[in-house]
Amino acid sequence: MTLYVVNLIKFCETYPIFFSIIGIIALSIGSLILFWGRIRAKKLKLILSTPPSKIQSVSKGIVATCGKVQIPEGLEAIKSPFKRDSCIYYAYQIMKEAFEQSSSGDLDDGNWVWKEAVYGEKRIDFYLEDDTGRIRIDMESADIFGMPKTVFSIEYDKIRKALRFPKGPMDAETEFFCKLLDSRTKELLLGSGRFKELKFKEFSLSDQGELYVVGYADFYQPQESDQIRDEKELIIKNAIYVSDVPRGIHIGKLRVQMGIGYFFGSLFFISGALIVLTSWGFF
Repeated sequence: MTLYVVNLIKFCETYPIFFSIIGIIALSIGSLILFWGRIRAKKLKLILSTPPSKIQSVSKGIVATCGKVQIPEGLEAIKSPFKRDSCIYYAYQIMKEAFEQSSSGDLDDGNWVWKEAVYGEKRIDFYLEDDTGRIRIDMESADIFGMPKTVFSIEYDKIRKALRFPKGPMDAETEFFCKLLDSRTKELLLGSGRFKELKFKEFSLSDQGELYVVGYADFYQPQESDQIRDEKELIIKNAIYVSDVPRGIHIGKLRVQMGIGYFFGSLFFISGALIVLTSWGFF
């Protein structure tokens, strides 16, 4: 390993332009990761520093509040694809256990790994209501906290056989999930390769429960395409936290993401800077 590193350094010193390109790439990657970490840090600070308030006392600016979901008149709750739960947001994921062949070229040499085959989500605007009033939540760019969890698992061969021969015999579970899949999803699941099992995952926010929201409140200008129109009411746009659990549950996750961003961002940035300076003859 040491010999490999020494040879790589000698090669880069022989070709300083190549060395510089590597350094610039490392600098760019480091800057992007640091920027991502900074965004997570800013979000964490806002969530921690914003005290919860009743909806009636909400004013323009960053706010935190909670209340029960209320579907606006003229809209209907959406149904999650697998559990068919009534909700205002859902995300789903189909994972497949695939055989990843090693670099040796041997057909039987490799490992079984889980890969994402399909991901999708859907959301609608809603009102958050407590005993003092209600406020509209714009879900278009809201940051939802929650991860899809496994609802069901099916052997891959069952799904593949059912999709290729839809009129053939199949058990009730396989038939149910096949009916939920659109044509694009079916094509993705019928791709070439060796597969063992499928996992259907889902996460949703119920239209009957209580939600916690942190975001920017402001009066808005209604447009022709708005789902809810009322010039006088406040709206929370660009929500940085929407979840069915209190804020403290996800604080640890944000801290880990912030730490990862700062650590690896700094590592790439410093390494890239040293490589560039070395190639330019500063060391």
